[in-house]
Amino acid sequence: MGTYRELLNSRNLDRLSVIGLIILIALSCFQFAFASGIRGDEKKARRAQSVAGQSLTLIDANNLTSWVQADALFPPIINGSFNGAFPKGVNAGFVFQDGIVFGGLVSDGSSPILRIGGTTYPTGMQPGKILVGSDGKVIGPEDAGNPAVNKVWRVRPDYATAELTQDAAAYFQEDLTEVTGSQIDSLRSNYASDWENWPADRGAPYVDVNGDGKYESDVDVPGIDGAAQTIWLVANDLNPGVTWTLYGSPPIGIEEQITEWTWPSTDYKELDNMFYKQVKLIYKGTTSTTANAHIDSMYIAQWSDVDDGDGGNDLAGCDSTMNIGFVYNGVDSDRVYSPLGLAPPAGGYVIVNGSARATGNLSDSAIIDLKWRRGYKYFYNVPMTEFWSFWDGTNISDPDLGSYDGTCQMFNLFRGALPLPQYPAFAPLYSGFPPPYNYQMNYVFGGNPVTRSGFVDGKYNTPSGRRIILVHGPIEMNLNDTAEVVIATVGAEGINYISSVSILLYYAKWAQYAFTSSAVSPSITAVAGHPVAPATYRLDQNYPNPFNPATVIGYDVPLRSHIVLAIYDVLGRKIETLVDGEQNAGHHVASFDGSNYASGMYFYRLSTPGFTITKKMLLTK
Repeated sequence: MGTYRELLNSRNLDRLSVIGLIILIALSCFQFAFASGIRGDEKKARRAQSVAGQSLTLIDANNLTSWVQADALFPPIINGSFNGAFPKGVNAGFVFQDGIVFGGLVSDGSSPILRIGGTTYPTGMQPGKILVGSDGKVIGPEDAGNPAVNKVWRVRPDYATAELTQDAAAYFQEDLTEVTGSQIDSLRSNYASDWENWPADRGAPYVDVNGDGKYESDVDVPGIDGAAQTIWLVANDLNPGVTWTLYGSPPIGIEEQITEWTWPSTDYKELDNMFYKQVKLIYKGTTSTTANAHIDSMYIAQWSDVDDGDGGNDLAGCDSTMNIGFVYNGVDSDRVYSPLGLAPPAGGYVIVNGSARATGNLSDSAIIDLKWRRGYKYFYNVPMTEFWSFWDGTNISDPDLGSYDGTCQMFNLFRGALPLPQYPAFAPLYSGFPPPYNYQMNYVFGGNPVTRSGFVDGKYNTPSGRRIILVHGPIEMNLNDTAEVVIATVGAEGINYISSVSILLYYAKWAQYAFTSSAVSPSITAVAGHPVAPATYRLDQNYPNPFNPATVIGYDVPLRSHIVLAIYDVLGRKIETLVDGEQNAGHHVASFDGSNYASGMYFYRLSTPGFTITKKMLLTK
């Protein structure tokens, strides 16, 4: 596999001969698609598997899109360079490829004990459920060749009457002006078919309208309650030939169910920039798994090869208080976004809910399957137990694909150790950094990139390509247990790259609030303390505060009004107007960049006929 690894890490695929490509295909049994040449680091040669013959669809109901296959692979579909678009409609994004990776110490009567599964660059999964007989023993996987199995299901409640031009443009990757009526009709037909044949009997979520505990297609509603769009898939790791291509592990016996959805953003534009992903890992075992099987030190992680436009000038960061890991540009001019007239965005992942175990104690409670339930307790008070990032040219490298060494290396990364020396050795992550950052830490780059305070990416290195991973665990699983995490993918576009980070952190709070609110009320009747129809004008405290140089200001408008939001200095002079015009009722957000102003106290004022409110904020440089 040496040749395989070298080709994956090649700096220039154009130099590979046709013979070399044929050898690569023969060795890996995969087809790799060529991407456009905008990537500036060693991972330029890493390519997603060909999607030929795979069921493939995307989440695209709002401003952020993401493609996923039936085998749980999230490949780069947009120009071969991005998994999804942000903002929707442009050929740019902040993720090259991402996926869920998991593993731990499996005691099931087989060896090796340490095993890793899931998806990164290749997938270790295949479409379908794990079938279990009446005696509780595993029969085997569903037939991945069956079109009803090799499928990602997608529904939206308004499919029959919705205007689908934008949806069709994203799905067929066409300009809005090029979308045809036949494409719209085809898409509407797809929605209708998935609605009518929704696989609730296989685990897909639905709204039990009459509360009888069973799915009735003529009564119940497919998808997540209150969602604008829902997609669902199920995959398993029972094919040893497929699991080997990831990190050389044999199967664990995990069935993975992934549900993605978006909330309507009519009243809250923040929700227009995020979607949610529920990941259920059900430990069913293999045909040889013993009845007392269990998994110790089980980790579940959101892995991502992030590319914020041009992937060669990226930085990474995290905020453990918000359970977010993210990517942002290290410069204000991006080779991909600048020609589009856009500032480089920031984007990342928020683990909004972690896994819980049954205690039977009614004083314990946790969100299970998107509902608050008594008798359960979270494994951890915070769901993101670790965050790390690495980049090319360092001793923190990508785990070896198609080799059991990769399993040992990835498990070390789960544990907060360098990949080499690999498990069971443990060399603390980032222990080679200069003081005071040369110690073992759970959250790497947890400083504030807006104020450049604390341990931030870029202090001791330069912007370049990044990979990030948000880890949840370790937890324990017995046979037939289910582990569940919910992750929000969030994007933010400001007036410059630092402003984008400020807005992203602001949106991260909304991602958590919206999810928690939905567990109480499925229709998001209250988010972050704001009612759906604001009762009065309201001006929020800016975030962050103090700030340097950018901050975000949120405000409520109870009815359509002419709104003026302006910034004043301490002498009462207006220095900038952020908003001046008619705005609909709802919650709104604006950003202010203080790059051209001196440190000190400033005031921001919201005014409309009959109402004025002023608050102060502090710019520190």
